[in-house]
Amino acid sequence: MIWDVFQKIRKNHSGSLAKKRLKVVLVTDKVDCSPELIDRMKDDMIRVISKYMKIDRDGIEIRIVNSRPGTALYAAFPILDIPNKGIC
Repeated sequence: MIWDVFQKIRKNHSGSLAKKRLKVVLVTDKVDCSPELIDRMKDDMIRVISKYMKIDRDGIEIRIVNSRPGTALYAAFPILDIPNKGIC
């Protein structure tokens, strides 16, 4: 239940799946953040972004990386449509 992504990649080779799971575990350990917390953050981001645009939930990518000056959270939400584009 780490991320919905694992359901999507389930059909991939088991070695590839294990590698992706290990990456998630290492990232969560590095930032001292549980996988459950990352899932809750992802769900919150989806809820907020979905208020303003239609997104592809299967294509969402969230990752935590080391960068300068510190650790960064990157989130990619593929946009399918932006209703009410003229209202800002």
